[in-house]
Amino acid sequence: ILIGAAGSTYFAGIISNITSFVHSVNISEDNVAHKKAVVSVFSEERGLSRPLRDRITAFFAYLEDEKYGVDEMKLLDTYLPDHMRNDVVLFLTHRLILSCKVFRGLESGFLRSVMLRLVQNFYMKGENIVEFGQPVDGMFLVAAGQVEIYSGDEKVHERVQNQSLAEAAMLTVIDESVYTAEAALYCELWYLSRTIFCELLEDFPSVREKLPEMRKRIRQFKSK
Repeated sequence: ILIGAAGSTYFAGIISNITSFVHSVNISEDNVAHKKAVVSVFSEERGLSRPLRDRITAFFAYLEDEKYGVDEMKLLDTYLPDHMRNDVVLFLTHRLILSCKVFRGLESGFLRSVMLRLVQNFYMKGENIVEFGQPVDGMFLVAAGQVEIYSGDEKVHERVQNQSLAEAAMLTVIDESVYTAEAALYCELWYLSRTIFCELLEDFPSVREKLPEMRKRIRQFKSK
């Protein structure tokens, strides 16, 4: 599961080559300006709320500024066979998982399964990721951007690239969050729900046995 320098270069090359291909053919349906125009018309006709329109606009701006106008996951789903798509997803997410203390020492097969079940989410600046008093049903890993953690009006922590938040919600039911997590910048986060995590535990009993140790790591992490 550990991807060496050669593997990293190989998979990065795949993404670069496919991105270049999409730009070179310049298919109108894949053109960002075209997508923005279509979504703008759709939003107007359907009467979408202003906050939702702002989120959509911010998403396209992020694609243009940070992703060269390419929606990576759609690109991978469209142009790559499943086995190769999975390899690239592993490359894109392995640093997030391997940097998370909660997952340290777990067997590689489980970590691989986790990476393939992560869901890519985007949050605009000022948007709440976790809200005080509301339920939380999974953890988030920061691929890009910055997340600020608030207790009341006081900022108590922040999370940046290759860090995580809401880890406890992956291991136990959190009916009411005791903090608010807000995107300080436009954020790309990868999400792992508690439901998916529990499903994966069924196939990896050795990991289930380590749950007490994982919970202990979260408590130690919080106390720092």
